Amino acid sequence: MTEALLSNSLVFPALLHVGAFDIAHLFNDDPNIHYTHAIAIQFFLLMLLFTLTSPLFLLGSILAFCLSPRIIDPERLVAPWAMLLAIALLLSAPMGFSYILLGVFLVLALLSLVALRWMKSPKIKQEYLWQPEGFRNANLPKKTFALLILGLLLYFLKSLATALYFSAVPLNTGQPEFQLQFSHRMNISVVRASYRFPDTQSCLESGADAGIREDLLRMDWDEISTTGDAKVCMFRLLHEWGGVAEAASWLEAQGFRVGENFNSEKPYENRDGTLRVDGGWSIKRNGPRFPTSGIVTRILKAVPYGMGVRATFSEDGEELLYLNIDFSTL
Repeated sequence: MTEALLSNSLVFPALLHVGAFDIAHLFNDDPNIHYTHAIAIQFFLLMLLFTLTSPLFLLGSILAFCLSPRIIDPERLVAPWAMLLAIALLLSAPMGFSYILLGVFLVLALLSLVALRWMKSPKIKQEYLWQPEGFRNANLPKKTFALLILGLLLYFLKSLATALYFSAVPLNTGQPEFQLQFSHRMNISVVRASYRFPDTQSCLESGADAGIREDLLRMDWDEISTTGDAKVCMFRLLHEWGGVAEAASWLEAQGFRVGENFNSEKPYENRDGTLRVDGGWSIKRNGPRFPTSGIVTRILKAVPYGMGVRATFSEDGEELLYLNIDFSTL
């Protein structure tokens, strides 16, 4: 029985990959294009359309909240505003705007509460108090649906709280000291990554030792999920690997292509005298470099056709100063 379940669990992901590959060829005639990119470019406009329509659901949820703020409706069990807000958050999540929508809703809901309190409205007692009898008396499907909606809202609320926290805490420079070239590149993703990966050892695969130089090539890409994670870990490992003369070898070991220009032998010299080595990754041909698992998350990361890494070294080429990651999108 166990072996049968295991074999079925392996067959299902394989069928997903084969199916995705076939769909990719329907969307694009290029046989070398990676299926994640082929699917991503088709769904990008669809995700954009979803994001543009999500404010309408948000507006509807706010109006419904003002009319009936109770989260559990005795008749429907789940209040209409909760369902509308959940739809708005789900539609906007692929483009990363769910935090903004949830924040707007919470602010306007708080203003509604203050207004009702100022007017001494009876809704404060009648509508804002959850009567548990309604939930206990509901049938199982209604209870399940209510818990799913509430769980979804709590998940997005937790995500918003996490985003607010990392927007308030300072950057953890760690060891080696991580720094950004431009202040506008500071975002929640980078700050969060600086705490997830505080040193060189935290960026390595299990069993690798940061004290052994060759092990610095064993970056744990399975733990990289955001651009901030990649920036912080690539900086820490490349900084310890060596100067500008060694940069190309480390980038190539990670799968990046270093061209005939802007390489270790011919680094680009910036106006301030610093030296730069560039590496490239073709998302169109290879799929996204990160994340390494999860077909949905990989497709969402595969909208750009390329990823570029720019490592900037000191004038003498001995120390890595900054590392930037950019994406090329049509």
